[in-house]
Amino acid sequence: MYFYTAPQFQYEIDGAIKRPGIYESLPNESVADLVDYAGGLKAKAQHKLVIFRFEPELETSDSKNPANALYTHRDKAGEISIQNVNRIMAYSTPDYT
Repeated sequence: MYFYTAPQFQYEIDGAIKRPGIYESLPNESVADLVDYAGGLKAKAQHKLVIFRFEPELETSDSKNPANALYTHRDKAGEISIQNVNRIMAYSTPDYT
């Protein structure tokens, strides 16, 4: 008999990610796990991630966007819980040539 634990959360991962899209995960996974599921960062990606967290208390305020942004280095993403995260973005390094 096989027991399957259904994913409970969906996240958007976009920007300089190899396979951007909507991903599902379990509650014990980290931001780094989700980035890895999406194929990791592209070669020209900055190693800084922007994590948008949904803030329920902002939803009832006059704010048009009930989320806060958290900036972190890719190496530290394994320490960040995905709780209340609804979007992860990686920016490309600018090409000034």
